[in-house]
Amino acid sequence: MFESILGKTLKTPLFNLIEPIPKIVTTYYGKPSTGKTNILLSLSVNYAQQGKKVLFVDVDGGFSIARIKQMLGKNDVESVLNNIYVASPRTFEEQMREIKNLRKTVERDQISLVIIDSIILLYRLELGENFQDINRELGKQLAGLCDVARTFKIPVIVTNQVREWNNKEEMVGGDILKYWSKIIFKVEKTNKAYNISVLRHITLPQGVGCDFRIVDAGLEEIV
Repeated sequence: MFESILGKTLKTPLFNLIEPIPKIVTTYYGKPSTGKTNILLSLSVNYAQQGKKVLFVDVDGGFSIARIKQMLGKNDVESVLNNIYVASPRTFEEQMREIKNLRKTVERDQISLVIIDSIILLYRLELGENFQDINRELGKQLAGLCDVARTFKIPVIVTNQVREWNNKEEMVGGDILKYWSKIIFKVEKTNKAYNISVLRHITLPQGVGCDFRIVDAGLEEIV
């Protein structure tokens, strides 16, 4: 649990925290193996079970059909997988093209949820002497995602990583991600299992969060 700025302990049930997903850009960030992809797979399955189309841009290689089958058991596996479209860019340029074509993809395939896991991996590989150009391109990509969310009134979710800077842990991409993300969740491992908490939200105060564990059927809140 987390202390709010009012000094009161706040606790929000897991699924009230992450759903319904607002039709804006949301960022989940944290270290590797903190449950980010499992959250996104659970959200994807929830959408697909309702007959909605999901575009999952799998940059990290974490999209797992086996994991989705595990979540579903024997229920709706084929129909769910048919409703989840997967793209796998392998360079920052391919990611750029995927996002530039996103409006056409969303309109053509009637996509209801866009996920990019993660927005930052290929960006980090490109950073070097031309970091200003790469930062500018990342900003353009996020602006494009915001435009898609606003135009088609659908949620867009991205994941991000962390880095150590001046003995502090912060999001990679810094102000670029903070500027374009209207909602930001931090996901981390705890002694119990995992924790998700609000860094920024359009309706919830900073610090609201809950602990959860990853189980065969998806996510389970720890109370």
